[in-house]
Amino acid sequence: MISADEALALVLEHARAHASAPIVLDAGSALGLTLEEPLVADRDYPPFDRSVMDGFAVRIAHAGRTVPIRGESRPGVAGAPSPDDDGCIEIMTGAPCPLGTEAVVMKEEVRKEAGVATFPPGISRGQNIVSRGSERRSGEVVLPKGAVITPITVALLATLGQLTVRARPLPTVALLVTGDEVVAAGPLPTDVEIRDSNGPMLEAMARAIGVTRVGRQSVRDTPVALGAALEAASFADVVVLTGGVSAGNYDLVPAALVSHGATVVFHKVRQQPGKPILFATKGARMFFGLPGTPLGCHLGFHRYVGSALRSMAGKALRAEERGQIALAWSTKSPRRQFVLAKVVRRDAAWSVTPVVPMGSSDLFTAWEANATMNVPEGTRELPVGAEVTFEWLDGAS
Repeated sequence: MISADEALALVLEHARAHASAPIVLDAGSALGLTLEEPLVADRDYPPFDRSVMDGFAVRIAHAGRTVPIRGESRPGVAGAPSPDDDGCIEIMTGAPCPLGTEAVVMKEEVRKEAGVATFPPGISRGQNIVSRGSERRSGEVVLPKGAVITPITVALLATLGQLTVRARPLPTVALLVTGDEVVAAGPLPTDVEIRDSNGPMLEAMARAIGVTRVGRQSVRDTPVALGAALEAASFADVVVLTGGVSAGNYDLVPAALVSHGATVVFHKVRQQPGKPILFATKGARMFFGLPGTPLGCHLGFHRYVGSALRSMAGKALRAEERGQIALAWSTKSPRRQFVLAKVVRRDAAWSVTPVVPMGSSDLFTAWEANATMNVPEGTRELPVGAEVTFEWLDGAS
């Protein structure tokens, strides 16, 4: 067995070497992807001094006075007259401030009647005006390479006139759920069957990262069925198999991968849960064999598959954070521990409470967790208040 850190390093080495090639696509179709080049402002933003209120474009000299209204400025219309010491201009929200405007006084603070406006005694230079170029100057970097494209990013791209964007796509994923005892969700299973929870869970985890192309199929525990399923999954950059990776008579995944032409990089990791995890490659494609137990399967995807997907797509890996453990914890195993936990903010620090399931299939307790607590190899116990590291789970709150 290799260590959990060695295993992750091997996965990331292959993922980075075979990162997805950048593509050019419609900006609205790039949601969740990462920019492959920086975005630069094509002009000053805003491109003119802009009013942020409905009101009047004035000079400071208008404070406390009644002056004539000489015209108006409205959005999208150029050529409004300039205010001077003896006249103001009515202006609308978003409209350009005419040359000579020193402030905009909001409508609610002005008495308007018979073509004149009376202003309050206090007017501050620049009030209610967003100056030209105050958001971004022409040629200035707006978003760096590697930024994730969010709905606000899409709006920003439109603002910059970017109809297309060069981005790094997320890989395609195939999920193969093995096990003669595993049946689809639906009617009550027989006493020797269980409903498939791993398949829906892994698909949800992939989609939480942003993957949109996910295929999923159930596979019988036979060499022929596994071989056929692997061939059918040839469309995918990453193939994830659940179950069949340990040492039982029907744990056929390792041999099936070899027969498929894949090279096993590692099999079994000094960690809990998920010791039997397997990683194999075939050219640029990656294969992960995850335990059939839901929590081992979950950890395997969270730590290894998710990291590979992010790396291939140019996304940042999950960052570790630090907190203090709120409940004493112990284990009999010397292996690296990944403990589900509930993390909350308390007294300006993260409070980390281990969530301890009844076993590696206990989803009833596990649902409470929003993070994994990382415990180094050889650590047998942690007292209340000990500093620990943790990673947030995708989609958890």
